[in-house]
Amino acid sequence: MQINENGALSFFIYAPDYDIERTFTCGQCFRFTKNETSPYKCEYRGVARGRYMRFASDEKGNVHIIGAPREEVESVWLHYLSLDRDYEEIKKQILSDFDNHSFMRAAIERTGGLRILAQERFETLCSFIISQNNNIPRISKLIETLSERYGEQIETEDGIKYAFPSAERLAEVSVEELASLKLGYRAKYIADAAKRVASGVLDLENVTAANASEELLKVLGVGEKVANCIRLFAIEDYSSFPVDVWVKRIIANRFDGKLDTEKTGIYGGIAQQYLFCYEREL
Repeated sequence: MQINENGALSFFIYAPDYDIERTFTCGQCFRFTKNETSPYKCEYRGVARGRYMRFASDEKGNVHIIGAPREEVESVWLHYLSLDRDYEEIKKQILSDFDNHSFMRAAIERTGGLRILAQERFETLCSFIISQNNNIPRISKLIETLSERYGEQIETEDGIKYAFPSAERLAEVSVEELASLKLGYRAKYIADAAKRVASGVLDLENVTAANASEELLKVLGVGEKVANCIRLFAIEDYSSFPVDVWVKRIIANRFDGKLDTEKTGIYGGIAQQYLFCYEREL
């Protein structure tokens, strides 16, 4: 893969199948917003892994990574964006695992440029705890409020932004104070998650696909669906297949109720995102 330089802290990679829009609006991350005045075809800006980043695509099929030096682009951001994975092979495997099902095939044809981001684990845990019975604008607002209140400042071309707070910092905050940020009943869940991670009771950075569900389900307020989202979006367990009301509807209406989510293959979670995104767009 060739990384091309386009000025200070600005690089691009030819990846014509990459869909920036769907990747950042499919519900896997909550801190990026579209830049409506961008010179690029599509651009999203936001904070990830403690850095303010810009990701964009142009008319020539290039993906632009703006805001980090080359060595960090190579070591962090290519992987974060899934640019280092062969999605053509992944899609072939998904079609095989789904017996070339017509709806799966149509979903890949429409939304196959979507990529799974490799996100920071503690932020993802908190984000999907907050996501329960919530909508994306409100989730984003609550995550931003937590970051502004307890995260470190980041000076950017677009003003002051904030990193997501560490588990150690949030572990110092009382449930009552968290609740005052309009987290509601989720405040005690965030507090429990922070204390478990900060104390090492939950060794989140060393959790693997093999033990992720067992460990995550010990966190107050984390059920199967939230655990599966964390496995997929942060632990990189691509077999994890989160099931929400949209997916239940897909299984019932598109697969005649016959899709076994435990047998969707090693890339079942990526397949789930294609199905979810496609169904929402119909």
